[in-house]
Amino acid sequence: ALTYLDSIKLFDDVISTQVSYHLFAYETYNEMGQPAKSLYHMKKWKERYKEGFEKYRLEDLTKLETRFNLQEKELQIKNQRTQNRNLLIFIGFGLIALVFIVLAYNNQRRAKEQPAQQNEIIAHQSQELRQLDEVKSRFFANVSHELRTPVTLVLGPLTTLLKSGELKE
Repeated sequence: ALTYLDSIKLFDDVISTQVSYHLFAYETYNEMGQPAKSLYHMKKWKERYKEGFEKYRLEDLTKLETRFNLQEKELQIKNQRTQNRNLLIFIGFGLIALVFIVLAYNNQRRAKEQPAQQNEIIAHQSQELRQLDEVKSRFFANVSHELRTPVTLVLGPLTTLLKSGELKE
């Protein structure tokens, strides 16, 4: 690579020297009154000057094109990074939204299940209360029956004794 660069510099020096030589020769032969040689060196000067100018234009164009391509690639990379960042943000918000949707669905499902469970508990408690009420009613019926039967048995002879006067109050 170094020899290539050296050869370009040498070529640049050669072209520059040739341009300078032909310009000098043109002016000299023109002053000497030799139009043919002056014209020849003027044509050579223009050719060499044009070669050098085109070479530098090509180099400048190549540099500009390289710089443009580099800036374009940097812009593409920047755009790609921005797109990737936006995609990650979008995915993140999507996941957050999905989590909220799942939580809301679970809460709604629990809210629907809760009244059903409460209704089952209420129905079970109601049935237990009816059973307790029946047991209580039977208990009081039995107790009242058990108390009335002996009292009734005792009241009959007592009433008879009271009427007969044998028993005093």
